[in-house]
Amino acid sequence: MGVSKFTAVLVVAFLCQHTAAAQQNETLPACGGKCLHDIISKSQFSHQSQKQLCDNSEFITSIGACLEVNYRRADPESSAKVVLDAAATKCQIPAQDSRTALRASSLVIFGAALGSFILRLISKCLYKSEWGADDTLMSIAAFLILPLVALLQLMVSNGLGRDLRTLRHEQLVFCFQMFFFQQVTYFIVLGLVKASILAFYLRIFPDHKFRIAVWVTQCVNLASATLYVILILLQKNPISLNWTGDTTSHPHGDVLSDKHLYLTHGILSMALDIWMVMLPLTQLYHLGLKFRKKVGVMSMFSCGILFIVSRRRHSDTDPEQNSDIFRTRSLVYVSNETTAIATEKGTGGTASSVSA
Repeated sequence: MGVSKFTAVLVVAFLCQHTAAAQQNETLPACGGKCLHDIISKSQFSHQSQKQLCDNSEFITSIGACLEVNYRRADPESSAKVVLDAAATKCQIPAQDSRTALRASSLVIFGAALGSFILRLISKCLYKSEWGADDTLMSIAAFLILPLVALLQLMVSNGLGRDLRTLRHEQLVFCFQMFFFQQVTYFIVLGLVKASILAFYLRIFPDHKFRIAVWVTQCVNLASATLYVILILLQKNPISLNWTGDTTSHPHGDVLSDKHLYLTHGILSMALDIWMVMLPLTQLYHLGLKFRKKVGVMSMFSCGILFIVSRRRHSDTDPEQNSDIFRTRSLVYVSNETTAIATEKGTGGTASSVSA
């Protein structure tokens, strides 16, 4: 089990009490005592107070790296729980519980997405509009977010939203299993939503060159969605490593880098988003509308660029939350990284995509 930044911060307070190393070794698990002896003996740390050490990023990094190595040789559940419980007490960190907020926010986002889809269906019935491929693709995407929301509620019931130190090993494994399923489904849903938008373009724009560009984009979208679903299924060997994190029994189980997988997918997805927003602008410019209305319609389509830029800026300001915290065997934290929550890669991001 990997050790998160939060674990390192917590263990600082527990490891770095100014008592004899021998006394610490009687209290700490073996991995904690070794880290204490190796790190605290360094000259740059030996004369600092506990508060100074807790605020020292270099020290936190050193402790985290040491624990990352040594926890793999120890009993991950019992050792981590001893260190985390004691460290939280020493640091006077209050227990966090964001389950209510997590449930409410996920249901609100899901409700907005489902409501938008229902309005789409009502509009089809009222105006007797022809059912097209874009409607079929969006219907499949909307159907697939149902299990994502249900699984998120199960994950919350099993500890998602609570402090990591309060969870049992079985709860963590269950959350990671469900999250793995959500990841696969998310890639599928995202591809379907993009495919639906492109199919809509094909319905309303007759220009031959434009349609060729849309079909090429559609092929790239479907190919990339299929590729990343396959890659995420093959990134760990055996696949159970995605939720057990047993790198001791399978030291070479990481076939693909999680960060590289998510980073390349994010870049490609964002590039497709921008391209898909730009595509119809060329056609809207030639519409037989007054200049004022034409600008209004083009501005409406261009709003998508603002959302893309906003999402990108959020990723840049908090890159750790948008990489593989969940996959490095710790849950993502809010409230100064002390509480586990679902990431954008869960139902929140998916529901937002479907509602678009």
